[in-house]
Amino acid sequence: MGRVDWGARAATFRDLHGPGKFLLLGNAWDVGSASILARIGYTAVGTTSAGIAFSRGAPDFGLVSLSEQISIVRQITSSVDIPVTFDLESASNLDGDELALLIDQVIDVGAVGVNIEDSIAGELLTRIDTERQIQRLRTVREAAAQRGSNLFVNARVDSFWLNPSAGEAEFVDLTQRSLSYIEAGADCIFAPGLIQRDFIHDFVCSVPTPINLLLMPGGPDLKELKDLGVRRVSQGSSLVRAAYSEFYFAAQELFEGVSVGSKERQPPLSYTQMNRLFIEASTRQSHGHPLESDISKIYPGDPP
Repeated sequence: MGRVDWGARAATFRDLHGPGKFLLLGNAWDVGSASILARIGYTAVGTTSAGIAFSRGAPDFGLVSLSEQISIVRQITSSVDIPVTFDLESASNLDGDELALLIDQVIDVGAVGVNIEDSIAGELLTRIDTERQIQRLRTVREAAAQRGSNLFVNARVDSFWLNPSAGEAEFVDLTQRSLSYIEAGADCIFAPGLIQRDFIHDFVCSVPTPINLLLMPGGPDLKELKDLGVRRVSQGSSLVRAAYSEFYFAAQELFEGVSVGSKERQPPLSYTQMNRLFIEASTRQSHGHPLESDISKIYPGDPP
């Protein structure tokens, strides 16, 4: 691609979130998927932690090392000519100098944005204390500033994520945390799991930064989200699940001795089903994986 102007990519990515703009972020897990998204015409790519985990034969429980993920991001940024934002998940629960060093590495591999969430994935989803997350976001912002980077910080707030019974109390928590994270330096707020139209409208009106939502079954479609004032929409694990589901069903048909495509296709595996598939695979490989094999005991919901 020749010499890359990372500053220009960062400026482009920030502009994609500007007033009146609507960004559909393509979520990739390797060079191939990112290259396809760029070829189709997506204006930016974000990594999907679920996709990277599934491609490593693991459930989406934060089991893939940051060093491995950073290597993948480096490969993607050097292979596409559109901005790439890195899903750090909880940033391995790092603080202080260790978190600042991680941000240095993120900038070094060419990512122009990060997604950092206020919960820790695993057997249970554990929320991070608000004050601690505020300090972590300040660390991210300060580390980027010291490098002269205009890193775009997308703060994920998990008040509604995997919480099918979420209501008014969770909405208050979502709003309060979001305002605190913005004050700490977040450029955008990501609220996965938020699908109630009234809540979305009120949230957009209450928060002074771009809002990022996850496209989810049962929630508003792209046009509705745009009309509600949402400026960024993520696909999450939907594309990687579609790809792996097609592989799974085709391989199953061949194994059963029938022609690929001769059976009526089932819907793509859900997020829960995909995680269960890789938990079971990991259990067989390790002869006793420490993770709970019944994912319904881990996550009560079944997001996309």
